[in-house]
Amino acid sequence: MKIAVAGLGAMGLWLAGRLLAAGHEVRCFARGVTLEALQREGLRLTFEGRESATPVFATDDPKALGPVDLLLLTPKSQALPVLAAQLAPAISRATTIVPLCNGVPWWFLAEAPAPLRGARLPGVDPGGVCEQAWPLDQVLGSVVHASATLAAPGHGVHVMGNGLLLGPVVDAGAPRLASVVDVFEAAGFKVGPQSVASLRQEVWYKLWGNMTMNPLSALTGVTCDVLLSDPDLRAYASAIMDEAAELGRALGCPIEDSPEDRHDVTLALGAFKTSMLQDAEAGRPLELEALLWTPQALAKQLGFAVPRMDALAGTMRVFEKGRGF
Repeated sequence: MKIAVAGLGAMGLWLAGRLLAAGHEVRCFARGVTLEALQREGLRLTFEGRESATPVFATDDPKALGPVDLLLLTPKSQALPVLAAQLAPAISRATTIVPLCNGVPWWFLAEAPAPLRGARLPGVDPGGVCEQAWPLDQVLGSVVHASATLAAPGHGVHVMGNGLLLGPVVDAGAPRLASVVDVFEAAGFKVGPQSVASLRQEVWYKLWGNMTMNPLSALTGVTCDVLLSDPDLRAYASAIMDEAAELGRALGCPIEDSPEDRHDVTLALGAFKTSMLQDAEAGRPLELEALLWTPQALAKQLGFAVPRMDALAGTMRVFEKGRGF
């Protein structure tokens, strides 16, 4: 299968590297030092303790990608609107598009309950550019259960996890699912095919944990085990999660677990750095819109009072400005 990957950070390098190893034709859309590293050294990936360097086609010219069978979008979510305007040459009606980003995606309300069904999310898709560039019946949504870090431009390091949930974002996209699942399973990923409803549920469940641990880790500079060892901070995170669970029910994404259940899952992962903490340490823009500010905006649209979420959202706005992200 001809596959293009746009967004060659840690996660994109891991996915592209595994698909290359499985024998697929992979083309990387990159810029700057990442493009230079890929062209000079190939795609470097440390996986299961072994480092490899594989020659790969890498370009900053969308026309050189050509129409592909599968387009993987793996940047931080705030970069998607820019990519939407650039990647038209890689897409035909036969192309299946898979965004693999954290937080609330631009397609999240396509099949939501009233009154938000079909509404746009201007925070994550300003001007509706993603929706216009990537027809919903060509999109498979995803939830990634894995962690990776960036050792250097063009060199990803897989840390843990191998899980990938995939599903259509509207019912008309369902026929595309099976072939893409086959591609990832053959490359060694553990894939869970989802329906439209179950995928939305999984997206919200992952967000439910990430919307506190990611910002708080970036703010404090510590790993999640340290965060959760403080009883006051743990209670604050739990209170935000209670607000998010109530909002999720209104969005058709109920959560059965308690915040303490989720904290136990997080603690079982050990002393790991969240992706937002890694970005803060590297001085990169933070993925706050999709993880925190858009959920806050949804709460306001539905008339939910979320004072603790509001407090964290405001704190992170000031933190971002103060750090010059």
